[in-house]
Amino acid sequence: MRLRCVSTVDASGAGEGQLVVDVSHDGRPVTSHLTAGQSGRYYVNFIPETPGTYQIRVRFAGVEISGKPSA
Repeated sequence: MRLRCVSTVDASGAGEGQLVVDVSHDGRPVTSHLTAGQSGRYYVNFIPETPGTYQIRVRFAGVEISGKPSA
């Protein structure tokens, strides 16, 4: 059984701009879905295919956001 991973991005104080999130594992892209929630929150969903560290790259208005999580 594979479990879905969910990470939350809080963009409530970010202002206007496009949010882009990419998930990767061992340098390869992983299919993910970005869903808008309420009050400027977004949810990144993906299903890990193999054990390991997954990188979540967050960009807002074309600028990469540091301090983001790994799953």
